[in-house]
Amino acid sequence: NEIVLTGAGISTSAGIPDFRTPGTGVYDNVQCYLDKYNVDNAMELFSYKLFQEDPVPFYSLCKDVKYPAETAKPTLAHYFIRLLSDKGVLLRNYTQNIDMLQSKTGIPDEKVFEVHGSFRSGRCTKCPATYTEEELKEYIMSGEVGYCTGCEEGGVIKPGIVMFGEPLPNSYICKISADEGKCDLLIVMGTSLSVGPVNQIPNSVPPSTPRLLMNMEKVCIDESKKMNLNAPLFFFDHPDNKTDVFMGGPVDDSVKLLAEKVGWLEELLALQNEMS
Repeated sequence: NEIVLTGAGISTSAGIPDFRTPGTGVYDNVQCYLDKYNVDNAMELFSYKLFQEDPVPFYSLCKDVKYPAETAKPTLAHYFIRLLSDKGVLLRNYTQNIDMLQSKTGIPDEKVFEVHGSFRSGRCTKCPATYTEEELKEYIMSGEVGYCTGCEEGGVIKPGIVMFGEPLPNSYICKISADEGKCDLLIVMGTSLSVGPVNQIPNSVPPSTPRLLMNMEKVCIDESKKMNLNAPLFFFDHPDNKTDVFMGGPVDDSVKLLAEKVGWLEELLALQNEMS
């Protein structure tokens, strides 16, 4: 019963930038949009409040960066999660990503929870009307804001993603509450664990559960000697640590090494070649 928590770091090798990496991250490369639309900061650019007031900045950004990227392909890390599913050990992949790359590997939908939603559908902000991925993509790539054709209020078509300032769906709480007690291995990949409540998942699993972090750097490190189990912390360097392991570097490299150690590398590479 393995839970895999993934962030933007597993998709960077597919050409999709993460949010926070200095220089290459999305937050460091949207200044022209902040200036053009008089927006204070990058987080506001992705906020539901701004989208309600003026959806043009969001639609403009999506068109210019051609997001979601049709040409992006799943990385080795995505295929590793698919392999866990094939082996029958994946309880759930909780992904913070909205790029839908895990779906391209063939992971069963019920094994994935897209915590922050995705672009696979859209909805009207004024009525119950919904829109398909293809319809949503057509609006985004046209460069014009998509307005609902099914209501008289002229509602804006909003992609099915969770923007800053929006609550997570109730189904998230139901799902993680059902899964957390069953978890006997937690793998965290490519995330700074900066956004809640997802960053509480490492603390929600049983205290004896092994927790593996694959990341460019250590995050949420406990630098005290108290081992406070109520904070989203890892205890890598604590003298009493018996659960937490860190594998540093690009996630794909860590995945490849782990697969080699457990005798799955040939199978993993064959899966990637077969699906590519």
